[in-house]
Amino acid sequence: MDEYLNKYTQQKKTKSANSPRAEVVDIASKLVGKDFKQILGLTKHLQPDQIHEINTLAQGKAAYWWVIFQSKYMQNNILEEIKGKLEQYPQFRERKNRPEYLAKLALRAIKLENVYKERPLTLLELSQFAIKYATYERNWRECLMKYAHLQGSDYSEKADAEQNFVRNLRK
Repeated sequence: MDEYLNKYTQQKKTKSANSPRAEVVDIASKLVGKDFKQILGLTKHLQPDQIHEINTLAQGKAAYWWVIFQSKYMQNNILEEIKGKLEQYPQFRERKNRPEYLAKLALRAIKLENVYKERPLTLLELSQFAIKYATYERNWRECLMKYAHLQGSDYSEKADAEQNFVRNLRK
């Protein structure tokens, strides 16, 4: 893939885009003011007609493009990322490990994975983290509901733990 992408970007300097996907990604990259490769990477899971739809709905405004892209298509990307991590790391399936893994994913998503080790996060960074963490947690729950085979061994223990807690309160 990268070989073809590099070949395309070299040709792009002299030729116009040579595929429907390259054409719509080229339009999107100019619209949002980002590098062609970056937009191509962000939209790799989309078909050319979906990218064209975002370009059209954005009405030439970069901010609209990002809002439309994130609201319509970014959620599926996060869900797939969570599913991949659940398949790759069985310990992520356990509820007791969820906060640590989700925090790492959220920090990585907002490009603060190593920053928190070097200095305290600012209030703005903390608010960005909280929003992203909530998004990842919501997707984690949705993924476990959709794909029950990815649930951890402690998943069914929650009901028992809650019943024991209620019994202890009544004593």
